[in-house]
Amino acid sequence: MTDSAGAGPAARREDRPSYRMIVRAVLRMAGSIAVLVALYYLLPPDHSSTGAAVTILVIGLVLFIGLVALQVAGAVTNWADGAVAGARLPRRRSRRCDPATNEMLQLISPFREKDDRLLVCATNSVRALDTAFLRHGRFDYVLPVGPPDEDARRAIWDRYLRAIPHRELDMAAVVAQSMLFTPADIEFAARRTAQLVFERVLFEHQEELAATADVLRGIAETRRTLTQQMVADFEQDIIDFARV
Repeated sequence: MTDSAGAGPAARREDRPSYRMIVRAVLRMAGSIAVLVALYYLLPPDHSSTGAAVTILVIGLVLFIGLVALQVAGAVTNWADGAVAGARLPRRRSRRCDPATNEMLQLISPFREKDDRLLVCATNSVRALDTAFLRHGRFDYVLPVGPPDEDARRAIWDRYLRAIPHRELDMAAVVAQSMLFTPADIEFAARRTAQLVFERVLFEHQEELAATADVLRGIAETRRTLTQQMVADFEQDIIDFARV
């Protein structure tokens, strides 16, 4: 499937000068000159005089040179007109669906025609999708699922910290410091916290229970997946693409 906007390769070839026409015209002129020269030397002496042969040769050359000049001028004029017209039109790059997109689009319609089926797809960036996916008739709803808020982060932390023996933790500080964390980031930070506590017990023979400082250190040693710009882009995508 092709979703093209603007001229393709065939249209761009029309903007080029007609070099083949010019070459053909030059070859015709050279062939004609060769024929006239051959006639000049092959004419019997009694058929025409040398002056008549020269006259014929000159007239023929003038006629063929004029014809070639007209053809060349026409080709150059057509090319110049096409170049000017093409310069006035905005050029838009043609775009083709990649094979995976094409295959997916072909599967959606038959899937929708059958009852008792629900098609759910997920993407990290809706703006990165081919626009063909976002046309009406593909998906009934486009639901934004953004980064976890404070309540969601607290719930995720509770899940992973449940497996780590710990003291009373300052969850407000943990939740605040893990802003812009994805659920996977929180999982990694919790694993890093458990590793830090294990190393402390193994090498320093200290407290076995994790403290708030351990969790905050695990957070500090975890690289955030999200940025403020990514969050801003997501909020703009909600305005542009959400279909609830």
